[in-house]
Amino acid sequence: MLVAYLPVFLPYFHLKNDVLTQNLPTRFVFGESLHAGFTPFWNPYLHFGNPQYGDMNNGFWNPIQWLIGATFGYNIHTITFEEMFYILIGGIGMYKVCKEFFNKDVALLTGLTYMCCGFMAGRLQYFCWITGAGFFPWVLLYFIRTNKNAIAKNFVAGAVSVFLFVSSTHPGLIIGAAYFFVFFIALIYFHRKGILKSLYQKHFWWINFCFLLLSCLLSVVVIFSNLEVLQYISRGAKVSMTETLMAPTSLQSYVSMLFPLPVHKSNFFHTDIAMRNMYIGIAHLLGIVYILKTTSLKKITAFGLPLLFFILLSAGSYFKMFAWHFLPYLGFVRLNGEFSYFVIIILLLCGSAGIQKLLDQNLNWSKKGLTFLLYLCIELSLLSIVLLIGTKNSILFSAINISSFKTGLKELINA
Repeated sequence: MLVAYLPVFLPYFHLKNDVLTQNLPTRFVFGESLHAGFTPFWNPYLHFGNPQYGDMNNGFWNPIQWLIGATFGYNIHTITFEEMFYILIGGIGMYKVCKEFFNKDVALLTGLTYMCCGFMAGRLQYFCWITGAGFFPWVLLYFIRTNKNAIAKNFVAGAVSVFLFVSSTHPGLIIGAAYFFVFFIALIYFHRKGILKSLYQKHFWWINFCFLLLSCLLSVVVIFSNLEVLQYISRGAKVSMTETLMAPTSLQSYVSMLFPLPVHKSNFFHTDIAMRNMYIGIAHLLGIVYILKTTSLKKITAFGLPLLFFILLSAGSYFKMFAWHFLPYLGFVRLNGEFSYFVIIILLLCGSAGIQKLLDQNLNWSKKGLTFLLYLCIELSLLSIVLLIGTKNSILFSAINISSFKTGLKELINA
């Protein structure tokens, strides 16, 4: 992680945009209030006064925020290290999730990939998205463990994970997580005699109801705080149809799964630059290809439905318009690219399954095959670099014409 995010750790660069203009100022006031001996329920410097305890964008009830605010206080360095911490614990959580199904090597690869995936690297400015990405794998982990073994330890740890997730992240991710678990529970139930039979126990519905109830009880302070403030702010109602189509992760953005670096070079993507990166690594792409090749159509359809749902939801357009009208709470979310997080989660899990299945085959990799794979990786890397530094509007992502080709070639030669 240190290598992947080295520029952020250096004194020459720092986080920018929303995390610097929105999250850092409110956290600074939060920390200064604690040092002055005040409980920071109210911020008098924002909008003529702001009830911080019900601000769903800044994680007032997040224990880590209280710890940093009460000790070091907030500045550009502490908020940077805090964000990197969330990425780290998210990777550890993803590693543990994968260990529930796959071997240690596959789990380690997936954990590292998760920390460096396109959602993390491309959306660093959205601080409250990264906090959610840090805690969500732990919610998923204890949901899985509770359904495998419904003991008190797993219920309590799961409820604590839910509290940390709900208290720190953006409401859009909470809404997305609710839909994610609806799909997950349905998959477990319909595959209870097959691939997911280890997650289906005798009192399956009662176990999950208790998990939800305990999680809500532990998060009650966050729920009531938000409900109290919502009646006084505009976010208590659906956003307009125009706003609900903002900042999607367009379908073109999935080109970044192969070429993550050049995504900022063209208007081809028709969305904000922060919503485009969907990179999950070459290994997991190969795993997805292999699992598609070796799995029955019935299973592909079952696991592909939630993936398709989140792809279309994050892409905005007509499906988001339908969701705005007919699906609960989705009309409250403005930035559709937020839902691409669950696309990443599903792709990583499917890719991990493919890698595990590939390793279980004990294939005898020939020298010729390994050489081909090495050359393929090198060629993809070189092509990505050429697209990144060689053109301002890449001919790959824009209308191909002679003038653009000549311009791109000239810039490449002069680079």
